[in-house]
Amino acid sequence: MSTMRGFECANRRRRRFHSWLGRALTPLAMAIILFRIHDEEALAQKEFVVEWEAYCRISNWSIPFIW
Repeated sequence: MSTMRGFECANRRRRRFHSWLGRALTPLAMAIILFRIHDEEALAQKEFVVEWEAYCRISNWSIPFIW
């Protein structure tokens, strides 16, 4: 019985660490993704002027009415 308790405690600690790690890395990952989206949209706008304007008229925003 005591070995099971030790396993459960170690398991809980491990889960907390993964949760902390995920929370710490999520903003970094989001910043990288948003930078990449902005960079690719600028390139597409420069390379495909007419097509880009048509695309922007029919496409949805990532976050409606904000971005």
